[in-house]
Amino acid sequence: MPNEQMQVLAKHVSFETWEPIDDSHTLCRFVTSWATTASDLEALREGVREMRIKSEEWGVKNGE
Repeated sequence: MPNEQMQVLAKHVSFETWEPIDDSHTLCRFVTSWATTASDLEALREGVREMRIKSEEWGVKNGE
């Protein structure tokens, strides 16, 4: 995940960062369980939404 996107998403949800891929990307791990609530999922949706908006502003394409 691009580090800029990771920082935006981290404002909304918790996840693990495993290791840097390169200078601008980090491998992240997302985990859910039976205890995951609807509000947890909504926070993830909001985080992804904000991440996409910011990515467009930065000119980052999905998957880069």
